[in-house]
Amino acid sequence: MTSNVAGSENQGTTCTCCSLLCDREIVRSPCQLQKDKVSLIANRVRRDPLVNGKAVAWDDAIDEAVKWIRNSRFPQVTGSINDVSTARAAIEFARQSSATIDLFNSDAAFEYFGAIQRQGLIQTTFNEVRDRCDLLILVGNDRMLEDFPLLAERLARRDGERRVLLIGPWSEHARVLFASEGREAITIASDIRYLPLSLLGLEQHFSKGTHRGSESLLRNNELTVVVWSHQSPPVQTGMEHWILRLHDWMLQRSTRSKIAALPLFGSSTNFHQTCTWLSGFPGRVRWRDGQVHYDPVRYRAHNLLHDSDTDLIIWIGADDEPLPDFDLKKPVISLSHFPLDHDAIKTGNLTSIWFPLPVAGQDFSSSFFRADQGTVAFCHAKRSPEIIHPLRRLQDAMELNTNLSIAKLNKPRDEV
Repeated sequence: MTSNVAGSENQGTTCTCCSLLCDREIVRSPCQLQKDKVSLIANRVRRDPLVNGKAVAWDDAIDEAVKWIRNSRFPQVTGSINDVSTARAAIEFARQSSATIDLFNSDAAFEYFGAIQRQGLIQTTFNEVRDRCDLLILVGNDRMLEDFPLLAERLARRDGERRVLLIGPWSEHARVLFASEGREAITIASDIRYLPLSLLGLEQHFSKGTHRGSESLLRNNELTVVVWSHQSPPVQTGMEHWILRLHDWMLQRSTRSKIAALPLFGSSTNFHQTCTWLSGFPGRVRWRDGQVHYDPVRYRAHNLLHDSDTDLIIWIGADDEPLPDFDLKKPVISLSHFPLDHDAIKTGNLTSIWFPLPVAGQDFSSSFFRADQGTVAFCHAKRSPEIIHPLRRLQDAMELNTNLSIAKLNKPRDEV
């Protein structure tokens, strides 16, 4: 999953296995996440598209998919998208097909967007953390280090005093790892699903004299940065509430400190940023009569999966997450690295089309946003440019289909 930034084997490389976009010597010393993902992709068997579980030619599968889309009243594009090129193609595809588009796991991002709009939270970057942050608060658990293996290294301050406060069920291994990149690290074990209540409980610990070391961490800081990951399930609900509670809790203890947020969006930032460029909104949009309509409630992916109006699901799975168990009797067009397990989908009379989705930065060139949304890396393809990208084939086929229909309408009656 590595690719050359400038196209030369002698120049630096960028790893796209997580959204840290590390540019260290990843070829000689890869992290475990990169090893696992490279092995997974290397063992992938390229196949022809499948229609209802049977292999068919590309042209036949494309024609069938276009027919489904043209006959659909309310198609939905969802799934996971981890690069800018695929995001652009998916958004254009949604526009062509008058579909809604929203990532399957977009709730945490939208809660953060809401907190930004309503409360004016300040967001920072990795570079500012490394240059200025003297107190780093990480809310989460060891899963954060599984999703971002070199996070401790990325957050290490270049010079000066640096303190780390880990809130959540962190292991001693994680504490030692962060301590190795700073002078002091303390863990406050708590259930992050109920963070506001946990903070109230800490008041009693402070008053009784326990956790004095962690209380001292909160004082006399110039910049405090709170870090969390949107990929961690415990912080994907009620996020705005606990962000504001933690923010207020910090302000009560440090009148001098500036407080900033560093949410680790993971690969979803590529979609949200791109959708904002192209539509003016970070997702949850639909095109009708050439106009974009935004509705953060009506066009939420989870809502539409079970909505009776939605009659076609177009699933784009670009990060190897499995297709959810659909208890639906709706046709599915799936574009993913691995084929649908047709027998395992409990949808009764489901009809499905599967297209093999190439890997961004490996099979085709694309750009990637870093987790803090502060850096963009361009990654060149390492494989043959002849690999078929099904989204682009579908776009071309739909455009051709539209042009033929317009030409037919414009013909004189005696020629039709």
